[in-house]
Amino acid sequence: MSMRGALAAGGVVLALWAQGAATGQIVPKDAAVPVQVIKGKGEFAKRLQGQVMPTGKGWKGVTDRETRLQLMLPDKWKVNDFPNGDIVFTATPPGSGKATEGVLMVLLSAPRDADPFEVSEELALSHADELEKTPMFQKLGFKATDAGYVVARGLKLALAGGTMKSADKKGTVQQQQLIYVGEDRIVTVQFTANEKDFPKYADDLARIFASYQNLGVRKLAE
Repeated sequence: MSMRGALAAGGVVLALWAQGAATGQIVPKDAAVPVQVIKGKGEFAKRLQGQVMPTGKGWKGVTDRETRLQLMLPDKWKVNDFPNGDIVFTATPPGSGKATEGVLMVLLSAPRDADPFEVSEELALSHADELEKTPMFQKLGFKATDAGYVVARGLKLALAGGTMKSADKKGTVQQQQLIYVGEDRIVTVQFTANEKDFPKYADDLARIFASYQNLGVRKLAE
């Protein structure tokens, strides 16, 4: 799976091995280290800059032990795991009656030989524009709005976001993706919402993105 393929994971089936999500905060020693968004572009990139992992009251850690990753989510968000499916888990904020009102999706794939071992600055800054060239996103009229090279507690990630037509083509949705690439994994954390509804979720989403961590996986040096 190439990085472009991971970024286009909104409707693409990815291979993964999930055993179900569990809750319970695992807080690293460097949780308070602020996220850096290098050469960030867009309003959401500005929101993500300087965020720290949210912990304590009001937040829950959602952990998938087989895939060894954790995100912190607001307590009231509903989590659905897929122990036999193609998605690690999804989560929806309260009041999201329809899928496009607000859905967080976590996907995992195994890298191929040609894939990089980590996200580079060059790679991260080009991904949002690359999405515009992806056939699936071209059909939906994807327009890049956000990009950035994200450094979070020793992890190197890519931010890519934009707007596009909804699946029924009757409205517009906004999507943000945070992508991690390691020796054994490509993880895409993706949130999609109606464009008009996105602002009410943006602050929580920035904190969620800031919380991403791999459990029991070696961090690459900055």
